[in-house]
Amino acid sequence: MFKLVATIFMCLYVSSSGAVEKVNFTLIYETRCPYSVEFIFDQLYPGYQKIGEYLNVTLLPYARENEADGGITCQHGDNECYISRAQVCSLKDSAITQELQVEFLHCSEQGVYDSRNVTDADIQQCLTSVLPNISWDTVKTCIEGEESTNLLKDIYDIAVAYGRTYVPYLIFNEQHDQDLENKARGDFVAAVCSLLTSPPAVCQSN
Repeated sequence: MFKLVATIFMCLYVSSSGAVEKVNFTLIYETRCPYSVEFIFDQLYPGYQKIGEYLNVTLLPYARENEADGGITCQHGDNECYISRAQVCSLKDSAITQELQVEFLHCSEQGVYDSRNVTDADIQQCLTSVLPNISWDTVKTCIEGEESTNLLKDIYDIAVAYGRTYVPYLIFNEQHDQDLENKARGDFVAAVCSLLTSPPAVCQSN
């Protein structure tokens, strides 16, 4: 199950001269959680611009599985479920590069950052600007159908396996370390650099 979702959300990068050392980073987040959105905008997105080459990023929007009816529920209401569905449906193609995944995440969270609901028009705009080859009709069908529910249930199972107790929940190299998470929430680039055996120049200037 983890392999399935990782295939959806993660793209490995290999340079022409050989494999680049990577830090595996998994973010479990809620799409309308203020702390999750703050981390995405203040740390992950700008940090990725600096050190994305040295990262394998897995994005896991969290929604709770509702055992009573087989659906999902979201702590911050229906719009949170909508955004989560929109994200997994837009990014389910394994051919989408990691850079575009992070860019789409940032774009699709903009409405939350602006303290408003995210709408169909917002997601369409993000598709147009970030993922122009992805059809809105295809995404909308996924959002409204069982596919998005099943994708989010898979993510829920992964979050449970990781021992998630809150969001944002940060996992580096398949392990959750509270001290490292605290560091990353204040300086994501520094946290990544601390895990690289041969830190690049950006780590020295950060």
